[in-house]
Amino acid sequence: MITNERPQGNEWNVKSYARPKGTAAMLLQEELARARMRESQRVAAESRIARRLSSARRWERLAHWTSRRAARAASLQVN
Repeated sequence: MITNERPQGNEWNVKSYARPKGTAAMLLQEELARARMRESQRVAAESRIARRLSSARRWERLAHWTSRRAARAASLQVN
């Protein structure tokens, strides 16, 4: 609500903010966009690493299970 009264206490007067204009505002927006892109790329890279690690662990467990199963099958055929 905008009134002609003076702000009291912790109220903010929106008109008193220093707003960048022209190329300064554009550069600020571009820098913010770049920062968001860098952050999303960092998150994507961390996600790729986590997926590769969990996949490697899964394949390792599967390989261990198959080797035990093969050893068990080989021991049953000998008898």
